[in-house]
Amino acid sequence: MFDENLDGVPLPDLEEKVCGWAGRLSATTCRWLGLLAAFDRRGGWTVSGLTSCAHWLSWRCGIGLRACYEYVRVARALTALPHITGAFSHGEISYSKVRVLTTVATPDTDAAWLHEARHHCARTLTRRARLHRHLHHDQTTTHPDSTDSTRDDPVPVRCTSRWNDDGTFSLTLRLDPLRGATVARALELAETTLTQTATPPGITPPGITPPGITPPGIEDTGPARETTPGDERPAAEKKADAFAAIATSFLTHGAPRLADPTPYSLTVLIDLDTLLGKTARILNAGTTSLARSVCELAGGPILPPGVARRLACDSAIRTLINDPNGNPLALGRNRRNPTSKVRKAVYARDRGTCQYPGCHHTRWLHIHHIKEWEADHGKTEPKNLTLLCSHHHKHLHDNHLTVTRNTRGQLTVHHPDSATHHPAPTTNTRTNPDDRQANHHNT
Repeated sequence: MFDENLDGVPLPDLEEKVCGWAGRLSATTCRWLGLLAAFDRRGGWTVSGLTSCAHWLSWRCGIGLRACYEYVRVARALTALPHITGAFSHGEISYSKVRVLTTVATPDTDAAWLHEARHHCARTLTRRARLHRHLHHDQTTTHPDSTDSTRDDPVPVRCTSRWNDDGTFSLTLRLDPLRGATVARALELAETTLTQTATPPGITPPGITPPGITPPGIEDTGPARETTPGDERPAAEKKADAFAAIATSFLTHGAPRLADPTPYSLTVLIDLDTLLGKTARILNAGTTSLARSVCELAGGPILPPGVARRLACDSAIRTLINDPNGNPLALGRNRRNPTSKVRKAVYARDRGTCQYPGCHHTRWLHIHHIKEWEADHGKTEPKNLTLLCSHHHKHLHDNHLTVTRNTRGQLTVHHPDSATHHPAPTTNTRTNPDDRQANHHNT
């Protein structure tokens, strides 16, 4: 294969080969896992004297032990999931998706989770599965008599530090989502302030808006500041300086009193049923209700519902009212630029992530009109707006692409040549992806 001159193959045919072989790899992997499950079930590995089927697989097939544990787990789970196994055997879903599905699917929800896998990319599917586990754990922990063995354990949090032989200091953190988001936010702010200097009173540097005067469409963020010349050091070194600055600030100002308001905010996105603890109704309603459930930090990880409810107990709540289709603040606008409230509503609905299929950027996000405001008379309201990163926003306009939103809130990109870019394209399921190329040459 690698001796073949692929540089001369037309790109559409090359793309077809890549996708075709991906489907074939999925089908082959399913067959291999079926063999592994039978070998494990019949105890074929016991004669080797090794302690588990995973150890035998690592020794006999030269695969890393951690990956072997996952292969054995997935192989065992698939024996009770006929719908997922059938789609996997035909190369319709990838091993990455199957690996996620086997952590949440049961014989009763087999078909429902397969439906989710066909309509979402692996990353989104992982987030939905994680939320489902949190909801299930939240429900079982409300019943002390529950003996469900699938409950999630608490996140193992740890912090270790040591002085190295060369005099450097090493610090390792593993935090739960809330504390992790707090530290990440502090690092981000500290890193930003390292390249800023405060403006002396009464002096306004060139290009800086004086305090109290806010340009149209821009929120007033406080006193004017100027940025020093660009710091060309590696990002890791600047982050280390930011962490040291946080420590210095704490040593200087000490611990705040409990009643003091915090100078930062963390946005938690959560639906009302989850906030009120109505997880049983969500879990029993099937995948449609689950798909509308959300409990996560904006642009961050999934949160256990209990953490969000604890935050709501002693924190200010910003209410965002949605219609039955999940569109917040569905009010028409007669202006092109969305107001600050509409921008925040779109940001919350799209969870602070670029909605272009396959993109997961959470920085440099723009508001884009799905139907053009002027050419297509599209309204400036949330249901006609979406989040795009700067790269894909420019890509859409430069290449005259259009987008549509399906009933699940996902975007499909339409090219001028009628080609489409779907949020979770189906895998090519041909037995041999080279057949089309061979038939093409024969004709």
